[in-house]
Amino acid sequence: MGKLNELDIVRRIEKKFAKPAKGLITGIGDDCAVIAPALGYEIVVTTDTLVEGVHFRRDLSPPRLIGEKSAAVNLSDIAAMGAKPKFCFLSLTLTNKIDGKWVANYLAGFEKVLKKHGVALAGGNVAMAGRDLSFTVTLMGEVKPKLKVLRSGAKPGDHVFVTGTPGDAVLGLNLSLKKKKHYSTDERKLIKRHQAPSPRVEWGMALAKSGAVSAMIDISDGVALDLTRMMDASAVSAKIDLMRFPLSQAAFGILETGKTKTWETILTGGEDYELLFTVREEKFRKVMELIRQGKIDASPIGLVTKRKRKPLVILDPEEREVNLSRLGFVHGV
Repeated sequence: MGKLNELDIVRRIEKKFAKPAKGLITGIGDDCAVIAPALGYEIVVTTDTLVEGVHFRRDLSPPRLIGEKSAAVNLSDIAAMGAKPKFCFLSLTLTNKIDGKWVANYLAGFEKVLKKHGVALAGGNVAMAGRDLSFTVTLMGEVKPKLKVLRSGAKPGDHVFVTGTPGDAVLGLNLSLKKKKHYSTDERKLIKRHQAPSPRVEWGMALAKSGAVSAMIDISDGVALDLTRMMDASAVSAKIDLMRFPLSQAAFGILETGKTKTWETILTGGEDYELLFTVREEKFRKVMELIRQGKIDASPIGLVTKRKRKPLVILDPEEREVNLSRLGFVHGV
């Protein structure tokens, strides 16, 4: 488990992941995977890359949690479509900075998340690079045509909902960057939300099955930016009321102390992997009943409006418009 060797890593992956899965005709070990789509379903496909220094730092997160996050970010995209995740492909770009033990721990975290959501690893690639680690995951899911949810279905008068408590992840990142010797219980909770996000796969499927959702997107780059993307795709605008915005107890405690920025941090931080979705007025009670029954955890935070100059208007608790210096995280070159 010392020096890295491509063949050894591939063999370990085959031993750990090469197991029968419904719909997988040929998996790991051939030039291509062969998959039989389920009758009556459409296939949804997403891909994402985690790059060292951009999406994770080895000095802040252990390899097991980096492995978990590699799977979670793709599962979140599948959740936003209301689909069931089925198969994934993993491409590892490794460097001589790490050893076999590090890779084994990474794969253990990756496997943990796949098992939780019933996903089979169907193939991938191993390559060596000179400087930075990167992990690319392609994930396939299935959904009945009438149940899939796109970004483009929001209409004026729809209610805007968000799951969970966005903002926790960026607060956790900011705390971890301080590298304190001792963290409070609330601080540790926020750090975990950044290091090990929970993709809302079950909630996405429940919302799609309910037939109440008109549009949906996951929060990867910040509430403000991802909600703007959904409004642009739907050719509408939205008005958000921060009085109704859900904050976790841990986040509220941190914000009250004044140790971090407030609303701009919450709204633009990203990496929460929660779901933003819109609901027709006549379906509002149906979603509130799902919340009451504990099938999802979500909060109504605003309304969709006719297309205006701004795709997104945010009002603070005093009903003053919040002007953000940026909407969220955007890759630059």
